[in-house]
Amino acid sequence: MYALYYRQKQHRIAEQKKLESQINWHRRRVKQLGVSHSALKAAFGQLPQALLVVGNSEEIVYINQSGCELLKQDEAQLVGQHLENIFPRTALNFWEQWDSDSELENALVTDVRFNSQDPEQVLDIWLTNISRGEPIAVINMVKHGESTAQKPINSLLTEQDFQHKLVDLMFYCVEFWETTTQSTRIELAEKSGIWRVSIDDGRLRTRSLDRYLSVQQLPKKPRWREVLRTAHYVIAECKLDTEQENTINLKLTALNQHLHTKALL
Repeated sequence: MYALYYRQKQHRIAEQKKLESQINWHRRRVKQLGVSHSALKAAFGQLPQALLVVGNSEEIVYINQSGCELLKQDEAQLVGQHLENIFPRTALNFWEQWDSDSELENALVTDVRFNSQDPEQVLDIWLTNISRGEPIAVINMVKHGESTAQKPINSLLTEQDFQHKLVDLMFYCVEFWETTTQSTRIELAEKSGIWRVSIDDGRLRTRSLDRYLSVQQLPKKPRWREVLRTAHYVIAECKLDTEQENTINLKLTALNQHLHTKALL
């Protein structure tokens, strides 16, 4: 009887551990599939527009530096607060639009009053619903009357801007490779294995790589992952000086921020 009891107890302990493991896995997935603060910061942190991001429970989950300056409050004071603490229920025009349950895409609400030390200060705002991981709303804010037109959130970073960042990064990768290794882009393509080397009229050429050195020749659907891989390869395999390495890292960061924004939106 004691042996049976012991086996049953061990079985219950094993089942409990298995259940806890499954629960913890699902909890991790909830966090991974949700919108993280770091993702929002990467997406919106560098944009000049004053942006406030609100979660599904109407709590503020992120505000960028421009938003803090406009509202004259610190991020630590705002994140976690309920939206009503910023836009009181007396701001009827805001809440009528917010509570409408309609899909908001750059919906303009003008002359919105908010909690401020200056009671005369009002805002014009644009509301946009985004569903990536979990539903969020992005509130784009300006002082009332400062702007009569506003681009949609998903157009804040243009395709042209992305193309220039891609070509700029690739240009510096090739330049630093050539200057530090005293070899050509053909060797870069061959040794990295990232880019195809072809033979044309008896000469080796890097046609696919070369297309990423000019905005005019860039493919309509650029393979940006190959550009990122090339940048990391050059950093890893070349003896770059501090200035060269910082240059590539800064351009990598700018390109990644653009990609994070597009992925989120």
